[in-house]
Amino acid sequence: MHLFPLLGVLARRVLAIPANSAAPERLFSTAGNVMTEKRSRLTCDNMEELVYLHEVLLQVREWEAVMKMRLE
Repeated sequence: MHLFPLLGVLARRVLAIPANSAAPERLFSTAGNVMTEKRSRLTCDNMEELVYLHEVLLQVREWEAVMKMRLE
């Protein structure tokens, strides 16, 4: 008999999540594409901003398309 049945269900849901390294690998790949030989003098802050903008660009474009459709 379980003393905390809801805690057991929650633990199985949280602890059963498989590890996935796709997102960090994608960020490292993007950072590698941003930091080229010609951009070797980028500051860390500027590189971070460029990587961030690259990652959110697709979402921004999708949002713009949705907003455009709503206005038509």
